[in-house]
Amino acid sequence: MKLPKHYYSWTTFIGGAIALISFFMIVILFLVTLVFDVGDNYSGLFTFIILPAVMFMGIGMALIGRLATMRRKRKHKDTEFSYPVVDFNDPKQRFIVFLFTIGLSVFVVLSALGGYQAFHFTESNQFCGTLCHAVMEPEYTAYQGSAHARVKCVECHVGSGAGWYVKSKLSGLYQVYSVMADAYPRPIPTP
Repeated sequence: MKLPKHYYSWTTFIGGAIALISFFMIVILFLVTLVFDVGDNYSGLFTFIILPAVMFMGIGMALIGRLATMRRKRKHKDTEFSYPVVDFNDPKQRFIVFLFTIGLSVFVVLSALGGYQAFHFTESNQFCGTLCHAVMEPEYTAYQGSAHARVKCVECHVGSGAGWYVKSKLSGLYQVYSVMADAYPRPIPTP
């Protein structure tokens, strides 16, 4: 299958390669976690949060490369610019459209599944208590032996509903910065 000429640029190729490699890494890590029941917080962080972000960055990079190539070709009057033509009378093109539709459908379903898993992963006590192990270790240790162990961390510290979830994640960005810059108070004040 020969792609239109505006698909051939280094930016499009590298972005597509990043997206494809990230996608296969997500699938492999998800299957390893599912089949072998192994993994820790960091594998969940990579599988459901970091790798999908890298994959979408690659898709964006490929689209930017394609648009830049189209714009460059459009500016040069000596080269003829044309949009891709899909002819459903051609069996080869019908098959390509069919494969693209199936691939896109699988991608959307897996993205929804990954987003759902990422949501539940960030709502778990293990994520709250051990992923930020250096910061929350004393509090998490005390939590496990207290009466609060029957209540999930997010029930008190996040709130119910999507609005509170987004608000807590946005405030969490400053907390991530504080941990990376080693600027958080010791001991951590009670909420």
